[in-house]
Amino acid sequence: MLVLRLEANPRGRDLVIGDIHGQFSKVERELERISFDPARDRLICTGDLVDRGPESPLAARWLAYDWFHAVMGNHDAALLHRWGLLSAKFELWHDHHGWLQDLDAAEQQRLCAALRKLPWALEVPTAQGLVGLVHAEVPERFASWQAFVAALGEEEVRLQAISSRDQARRAEDLASPHAADAEPLAGVAWVIHGHTPRRYCRPGQLGNRLWIDTMGWYDAPVRYGEARFTIIDLQDPLRSL
Repeated sequence: MLVLRLEANPRGRDLVIGDIHGQFSKVERELERISFDPARDRLICTGDLVDRGPESPLAARWLAYDWFHAVMGNHDAALLHRWGLLSAKFELWHDHHGWLQDLDAAEQQRLCAALRKLPWALEVPTAQGLVGLVHAEVPERFASWQAFVAALGEEEVRLQAISSRDQARRAEDLASPHAADAEPLAGVAWVIHGHTPRRYCRPGQLGNRLWIDTMGWYDAPVRYGEARFTIIDLQDPLRSL
């Protein structure tokens, strides 16, 4: 699937979390903290469900929940390449798959089947307008979200969408007076990304683009800031829960 288009959720909240990287128990604790209600709320991840953390195999179980959604990340794509389902371009220089050796053939098959269904982009209608999600960024040659989505059939566009860091390196902390100064991407209220771990573990902004991988998956102390999962409510994306 290239694009997943969710329907509006009038019953509850649409929440977005940064990259999970096999740390699903940590995510569960965060959901408990914010009183997440799976009967009403939805949780959407910016990608990279696997690698680094100890619970990567649980990605298949989570993707079966009707309240959980995610977009394709570069680590997810690299795993699909390992299984021969994506071209060599998507090897993406990763070798974090040692944990696969602990899974039997049936477990690997379940995980493969779940990950290969991940969309490369996702859309959510909100009261503020359409919100888009893509793992890394929308390549700069696209002036609108709709033009980007229309081009996702091109392999090179998909590769850039999950691996580029050009815009993320220019993103400002949300507190910066210049964070909103960049030219916005047309056709969406916001675009939410993960992929690039944020310096000082604070979300970043470039116009109407947000990066929210604040390293909640990281177990060791970080030199600057405090590693944590950022969760945002799409009704107010600039405020973390």
